[in-house]
Amino acid sequence: MNQANVKVSFYLKKSEADANGECPVMAKLNIGKYSEAAFSVKMKVPQSRWTSGRASGKSVAAKEINNRLDEIRAVALSIYNEQSAVRDGVTAEEVKSILLGMASGQETLLSYFEKRVGVNRTAKSLQAYRNAYRHIEKFLQKKYRLTDIPFSALDRSFIDKYDLYLRTERNLAPGTVINLTVQLKTIVGEAIADGII
Repeated sequence: MNQANVKVSFYLKKSEADANGECPVMAKLNIGKYSEAAFSVKMKVPQSRWTSGRASGKSVAAKEINNRLDEIRAVALSIYNEQSAVRDGVTAEEVKSILLGMASGQETLLSYFEKRVGVNRTAKSLQAYRNAYRHIEKFLQKKYRLTDIPFSALDRSFIDKYDLYLRTERNLAPGTVINLTVQLKTIVGEAIADGII
């Protein structure tokens, strides 16, 4: 399925308007004719300031809201493209789950990382793994706006982006980057050994 069959739209949930007339903004993700998912984008907009799926006006607040909506749309399309590149039949619910970091009951990277940190590790390596965890956590928040990511979404592009992030945005030395990626590889290897991947 091509990207033309994927649509992300936004609307107000008017039934949950607060005392000030502000309504939660909802996103609706459609893939093809039959796959649909909706979710809150964790923002509110007054009904009077909403037109055609966007915040109206030229205020700073309206621009911030619209920028955030554009980011959500771009990330959803990116997730769809990455998932559909490796398999057919990607659903709107799966894209939503990855986007929101819920991962639809799948084992996720950071939750598994937490389980493994402190297991069979010396005090020194425990500190290194906690450091690696923090770097991955910040990377997910900055690049994907996620709190976690399912193992099924990990691919070569994720590793490449993580490596680039550590080198350019975190300005880490090459040896440090290697150590952090080796720790990620170790966790992924343990997930493979446990039959998760």
